[in-house]
Amino acid sequence: YTLDKQVDRDPAVVLAMSKAHSSEVVARKAAEKQKEKSKEQTPVDDHHAVLCEIRMIRMQSRAAIIARTRVILCTVDTAIALAINTSLRPGGDELWPVASNISMVVIDEASTVPEYKLPALALLDFVCFIAVGDHRQLPPFTALKQQ
Repeated sequence: YTLDKQVDRDPAVVLAMSKAHSSEVVARKAAEKQKEKSKEQTPVDDHHAVLCEIRMIRMQSRAAIIARTRVILCTVDTAIALAINTSLRPGGDELWPVASNISMVVIDEASTVPEYKLPALALLDFVCFIAVGDHRQLPPFTALKQQ
């Protein structure tokens, strides 16, 4: 029983069989390619998922620490941002939630604070506010251009 005899007897059956066979071959090859592709992409996808999870854990742990913080040592810009209740980005791309129970703020390098920022310091509503700086070490500076 050969293919030639089957073609002579019923060409439609041969066509259907060959179409089914070729579809099966194409589907099998596509599945194999997809499997190979998924094997190649899995490490990258897994790496991305792990990085996202690490960022989330880091953000949650930072939020938990800051929620318990009562004293903070920071720059004047951070203190002003805390006073006006904004979120900060000190570590790069993670948001730093603002703690509502901070009672003492220690500002380092206070001698570098330019005069135009002094009114903003009046916004600070903390129980204790300490400014530390040596005017002989670092003078006030700003990124604004003089006109």
